[in-house]
Amino acid sequence: MNQNDYGWFERNYPKFVRHQTKSGWRYFRPISGYNSGQIRIEPAPPGVLMIDFTRRSGPETVGSDPANPSYADILRWHSWFDWRERYEDIVLVFWTKSPQKVMSIYRPMIEYLQSQGVTFLMFVTRNGYYYPIEPYVTPQDQQLQEAVNVLGHTAIRYRFDPIIVGTQPDGSRIPNQDHWKQLIEEAEMYGITRIVINFLVPHYKGAGNKLSVMDYSVYEPEIDEKRDILGEMLDVTPQHITLQGCAESYMFKDDFPGRILPAACTDPTWAMEVNPKLKDRQFHGSSSRSGKGIQCGCMYYSDLGIYENMGSDPCERGCVFCYAQSNPPIYGD
Repeated sequence: MNQNDYGWFERNYPKFVRHQTKSGWRYFRPISGYNSGQIRIEPAPPGVLMIDFTRRSGPETVGSDPANPSYADILRWHSWFDWRERYEDIVLVFWTKSPQKVMSIYRPMIEYLQSQGVTFLMFVTRNGYYYPIEPYVTPQDQQLQEAVNVLGHTAIRYRFDPIIVGTQPDGSRIPNQDHWKQLIEEAEMYGITRIVINFLVPHYKGAGNKLSVMDYSVYEPEIDEKRDILGEMLDVTPQHITLQGCAESYMFKDDFPGRILPAACTDPTWAMEVNPKLKDRQFHGSSSRSGKGIQCGCMYYSDLGIYENMGSDPCERGCVFCYAQSNPPIYGD
């Protein structure tokens, strides 16, 4: 057997979970049904491992949002069979559009792992589009209070991503400013002080084409229009709430000094703010986009999953514009 034949692993041992690193894919051990002597996994160096759990899909799951019970088994496997043996500290980052549902599934496990020293962070994506382009995202599932109670407000950041610019089927503008004002109200209510922003790139992964089938007319704004949109957003944003520009959006930092900071999918600074004990620890990885002209601050990290177009199952949320999923357009009621 070729140890690099990852397709063989997925076909024969579906409970393996892909582990993305700087050097490529690795595999964790499963809970059972596998002789660990068949593949050698070298011990990791001491330090902190940051894990995205997860905005992507995995071959053993049914979606990219962890608001699904199947993901609980993955978290259980890793917490018992790999993390404890290999790393001094773990930072686990939830990515979800349904924090209430996540808490209903994971709260006992989260509280137990917190008692064992695992640090939890949570990105909550909230654009307010809902049906029909976010067909299975509901305001009820997006309620945040329980997550704030368990994780603390500093461990949670909102994502207003993607900002979709264009018109709806009835010809009216997509009301991003209204959605933004509502998000700011909720951020103040929960004590959230960081919001990650980015614009939709319609040509990427066919996102714009799928929306056009639904009679949405969307486009990527020119730089001047993006600047104007961000200015309007900041006009209604209190000074104590800071925007973080994801990837290309960070180019506007000089237009709004101190109001737009670099974003990072896995942010050691954020982890240290939430858990000061990590300040004297070494974080694995380095900037994942160095040399590409994009200064987003991302680290190399473990991602429990892969994009749907790399072979996994569709996400339950069904967002039509999603880059990671090939969700079909909705043609009406």
